[in-house]
Amino acid sequence: MRKIVLSVVLITSLLSSCNSPKTENNGPQTFHIDLNAANDEADKLCKRMEMRLLPLESNANSIFNDEAANMHVKGNTMIVEDPSQDGHIFVFDNQGNFIRHWNRLGQGDEEYTCSFSMTTTEDKIYIQDHPRIQVYDYEGNYIQSIPNKEDRGTQIHAANDMIYVREGYMNENQLQVIDEGGTILSEHLPSREVIRNFIIPLTNYYTMGSYDGGVYVSNPLDFNIYLLKDTIQTIAKLDFGSMHLPADFFDGDSRTVERKMHNVRAYNGEMDTRHIIFISNLVVTDDWITFTPETFDPRVVFCDRNTLETFTNKNFKFPYSVFFKRYNAPLGFNEQTQEFYQFVNAMEVKEMVEEAKANGDIDKYPFLKNLDVESINEDTNAFVLFFKIK
Repeated sequence: MRKIVLSVVLITSLLSSCNSPKTENNGPQTFHIDLNAANDEADKLCKRMEMRLLPLESNANSIFNDEAANMHVKGNTMIVEDPSQDGHIFVFDNQGNFIRHWNRLGQGDEEYTCSFSMTTTEDKIYIQDHPRIQVYDYEGNYIQSIPNKEDRGTQIHAANDMIYVREGYMNENQLQVIDEGGTILSEHLPSREVIRNFIIPLTNYYTMGSYDGGVYVSNPLDFNIYLLKDTIQTIAKLDFGSMHLPADFFDGDSRTVERKMHNVRAYNGEMDTRHIIFISNLVVTDDWITFTPETFDPRVVFCDRNTLETFTNKNFKFPYSVFFKRYNAPLGFNEQTQEFYQFVNAMEVKEMVEEAKANGDIDKYPFLKNLDVESINEDTNAFVLFFKIK
């Protein structure tokens, strides 16, 4: 009898692993994404979202520009970087209470001349300041400077006692791993030689993060999502159909490819995106991949890693159409609470509550129902939207 039970368990386990799209033996997952599709399943996705809105305390020292800011959630702390205020750093607790803000802008050895990118660990804040990375504690006290190879980093991510540096496509490799002394440990994602001689308007911000003991990263002009542990592997492929770059796009010399690149976007009376060339705001979890493709008609994309289904915000209805408008995709994922997070403008929250009340729909949205919005004005800090997808 024991042999029979063990056999049944083994067979069930094998069948389960064969049916799972995320099984490593299946190779990279492929997501087919139609940015212009009607997206009839959008309502179903929204109904699976379990949301809460957290106001961030507003006072004379805590106001930041939510349209420009980025945020990292670490344990019970939320750290906000506002590059539009010359690199101000704001620290809040997990209830939205303001703790402190600081700015080390300057020309000194312990300061930064600008803030190109920020990353955090449980006790440190790293700021990309060419040609170095400045390291501080959460109170703004200087810890050290890390030299950054040839002033080339465009985004940084700290994890596993290493720093992962995104480099521009004009460099030989687009991902570099350094230790906290600045020593190069490894380089990855070689650039195509044919594109290294002309300018391509790329941003590709916020495309690295921690996942499964490694670091995920995407690459402009290459729609694979990679995971770097001891080696680098492809964990997902994004297929944009007719908006994908043609297979022969990079055939020819630099001048030929440059002409092709100029035709990626058309300006015939109105702006039109013919092909996707990069994505931003990438977040990878066990169950989801979310990001925004750079298009003139903005989209937020949700890829279900369990079913390989894809959704966009094209047909989202109120209030989800406000939360995920334009390029408003999740900024990150809190492993501790298993929630995505992103900013929502306070005035938009106030308008949503007022509209829901006017329509008699406020009871449908528990995340709006109990909010006190009377005192919200143009100077009120953003709310943080936390949500799970059930």
